[in-house]
Amino acid sequence: MNAIYRLGDHLYARLPRVETWAGDLDKEWRWLPKLAPQLSLRILEPVAKGRPTSSYPLRGVIDGDAAMTAWEHALQAPAWSGTPVWIHGDLLRPNLLVRDGRLCAVIDFGGAGIGDPAADVIAAWSVFGPAGRGVFRDALEVDDGTWAGARGVALHQAALIIPYYRETNPELVAPARRTIEEIADVAA
Repeated sequence: MNAIYRLGDHLYARLPRVETWAGDLDKEWRWLPKLAPQLSLRILEPVAKGRPTSSYPLRGVIDGDAAMTAWEHALQAPAWSGTPVWIHGDLLRPNLLVRDGRLCAVIDFGGAGIGDPAADVIAAWSVFGPAGRGVFRDALEVDDGTWAGARGVALHQAALIIPYYRETNPELVAPARRTIEEIADVAA
């Protein structure tokens, strides 16, 4: 994913949100001018190349060291090898409707499918605090591997939400930051 900004009517700036994606821009810078004369359609022409500063991308938005520690813990989880199950895939607070303190509906099934149940255990961090998280885990009887994998899925989803929605939906960014903080506290 890149942040893309229009610069007037004829130019745009594309800024990689993750450092490893910057290599894609280097490839374009090198290959597009060579490919353009060989193609029957017009392609974009790179006109300027910048370099990131120490404040880009997204530094200071979350505790990067704590998030990386949590990510490393999640990567140590065993790969899930069970039978695929139905998953919602986006169990965030805005998709859970509550009436009189009880869950009454789940909305936004755009990410529904079959897969690893860890995808739906993300609610442990995206919805609950420490006390509720324990009750949630006990009620679902989540094994250690699924729990650790779910922590990684929740971290990944929240980390993508923050830069993607920072300007367009700050109401979604605040809970994503909270999710990362909850996960980082557990990993510490």
